[in-house]
Amino acid sequence: MIRSRVLFGLLLGYTLFVVFGSLVPLHFQPMPIDVALQRFGHIPFLDLGIGSRADWVANLLLFIPLAYLACALVAKGARPSLGHVVAVTVLAGLGSVLLEFVQLFFPPRTVSQNDVLAETLGALTGAVAYRLSGQYVLGWAAGFFQAESGVGRLRRILVGYLVVLLGFNLMPLDLTFDVGLLFEKWSRGLLVLVPFSGFGGGVVEWSYAVVSDVVIWIPFAWLLRLAGYSSRRTVFLTVAAAGLIEFAQLFVYSRVSDVTDILLAGVGAWLAGPVMAVFERAARRGRLAAWAGPGVVAWGLALLAVFWWPFDFDFVHLGAARVSAMAGRTLFETYYFTSEYHALNELLRKVAFFLPLGVLWALRGGRRGTGTVLFVSTAMLVEGGQLFLPEKVADVTDMLIEASGALLGLWLARRVIKAAQALPTGGDEAAQAVPPRARHDAPAPRASMMLATWGSLLVVVLALALLPGVPGVPYNVRELFGDGVARLFVALALGAYIWSLGVGALMLVERLAGNRWASVVLPLALLAHGLIGFLLLDAVVPLESLDDVLGSPVLGWVAPLEHALRFLALDAMLGFAAVTAASLLVSLGRGGSAALGVFISLVFHAVWLCPLLYWGIVREAATDNLTELLRDNAAFSSWLALLGALFGTWLGGGALAGILAGRLRAARGGALLVVGLAMAGGLGQLALEPLIVKYGQVFSAWQFLLSPDRAHYVGGEALVLRAVVLLAALVLGLAILLFPSLRARTGARASISPTRGAVAGIGMPMDAHVPD
Repeated sequence: MIRSRVLFGLLLGYTLFVVFGSLVPLHFQPMPIDVALQRFGHIPFLDLGIGSRADWVANLLLFIPLAYLACALVAKGARPSLGHVVAVTVLAGLGSVLLEFVQLFFPPRTVSQNDVLAETLGALTGAVAYRLSGQYVLGWAAGFFQAESGVGRLRRILVGYLVVLLGFNLMPLDLTFDVGLLFEKWSRGLLVLVPFSGFGGGVVEWSYAVVSDVVIWIPFAWLLRLAGYSSRRTVFLTVAAAGLIEFAQLFVYSRVSDVTDILLAGVGAWLAGPVMAVFERAARRGRLAAWAGPGVVAWGLALLAVFWWPFDFDFVHLGAARVSAMAGRTLFETYYFTSEYHALNELLRKVAFFLPLGVLWALRGGRRGTGTVLFVSTAMLVEGGQLFLPEKVADVTDMLIEASGALLGLWLARRVIKAAQALPTGGDEAAQAVPPRARHDAPAPRASMMLATWGSLLVVVLALALLPGVPGVPYNVRELFGDGVARLFVALALGAYIWSLGVGALMLVERLAGNRWASVVLPLALLAHGLIGFLLLDAVVPLESLDDVLGSPVLGWVAPLEHALRFLALDAMLGFAAVTAASLLVSLGRGGSAALGVFISLVFHAVWLCPLLYWGIVREAATDNLTELLRDNAAFSSWLALLGALFGTWLGGGALAGILAGRLRAARGGALLVVGLAMAGGLGQLALEPLIVKYGQVFSAWQFLLSPDRAHYVGGEALVLRAVVLLAALVLGLAILLFPSLRARTGARASISPTRGAVAGIGMPMDAHVPD
């Protein structure tokens, strides 16, 4: 049972919160006491419509915990008498009257009899609720902090998670059981029975809605699995919980009840299984801590991307004045001047985005003190950047909420870790889903590999960020990156995209080597890569730059859909070249014969994929910016030559990385490097148009691509030098990205069978198992 001093602390803290929240924004205006009493004697009883019902319900709910905690303290954890219930209700009612009176001195607070009635009813509800269930609820809550079975603790977290979901989805509490209003809600389209028909907006908004609806149910299903439920029952319970919430939303006048949310909850429950399996495998091999460190950095960058979108920084007109405004703003003042639903939505949104930061820190095994400094610093950086964003409001309140969200994630993750460790180990693999903190001592080579991978990506990102400032860089590159902080985010997105074409292609080949379903998985993998790449680049790259390559929509379809499909075609071309080169690189090493099947499969796929991509990219192009650059009026042979040049570029970068990492012997690696460079340069020359007449000038495709602007086309030795520098940069950049991954796999294979040694080609023992 919870101690009395803990209950007193909770009651005192919550009372201060109620008083503070009732007086925000703390604009005190003195008035004579007799005038205040006269005004208070004439406060109205408002006729509340459906739109104002949320405020009345919010006042009622505000006093329920107050009376609940007061009853618990007065009864000292036992079942309170009816006298206790009456006394607490009367005292809370008098407190409500006093609070409403004080609000007269703090405009623009609204004072009404409705608030007194709602708060008094809330106090009565809280006191009665404690008399009926207080001892059970306090015992249940104490289970979070007392030693008990792991399953019991997980179920408490599970119930808490579900309560938060239900509470949020019932906001803004404009509840109604009026049949006429429910029919009106249906006629307004707030009852959606056709899946996905209720989603609006562009591709980014649509994707965000789908992904968020899936992701919020993955933790719920994960906790069910950890608590011992089977995968089938987990899906059933998750779908049932989502169905219950959607049914409850029927009676919330302003909320949408959508059958899509139920289906996506089922997807989230199903995905929890594979995600959990990945974590289990990583935990058994001691890799979670090694992943969590870079994960903290990656999530921190993701937070900046989310809260600084759309990156329209103004460092000239904004800054000092907004700092002064932020400093003079009372806590929760911005939340007062909005609706209850919007305030809660913003609060939970910020908590939800920062919560994974705390979870990752817990998985890393980091200390709470250091983590607190990290969380507060990240929140300060987020809000500090918003000072220079015209459409954002930097707020100290948000800073506290965000840091608290990360601390909550840290606390919850540690509770789940302890609960998982307390589960029975005999046959229950879920007990291994989260490793003990001691596992942050991951094997040094693996941790080094992770650091090297992130370091190589950082080098490429910094190079991309600095590229627009290099003298003589083509103007279209400068337009692509933009100015200010936006340049950094474009560099991050392009760096991640290039990484996926490099390391991602290599990982895919090694995963599919020897897999009989490789020929089926490959096209699906290219499709998935294109979708993710489009969402990533569409979020940060200026639309004008995308249109320069993809073309403006011309087919009369939904514009974002046509954009996405055109990008999928172009991405499939890049991905196909990368994966084909990766499969050839791996298969040429001894022990890599299994990857030869992937290469052969890709060759067969080329028979139908290349003509299809040529038709989609070239023949149905919505812009001539790409097609006019190909030789002989964008002939199929020119397009194949371009595809071969891309293949050669990847092969050259991969060969260089393989030599440096010890995966390829110098002779074979050198031969592949020479072949790759020859293909990239020679086929690139054959692919591009040597003579273009446009803008009143005559120039070549190479001049168009590599010249600083349209008024100054370079030629001769200067053009050749630029082409050589471009090719060298591409090959070297790919080698930097691929080196850590190739090096790690070389070391892993050598450690598996050190006595057998590696044979010619890629350094892989003849009977070694390739680690995932």
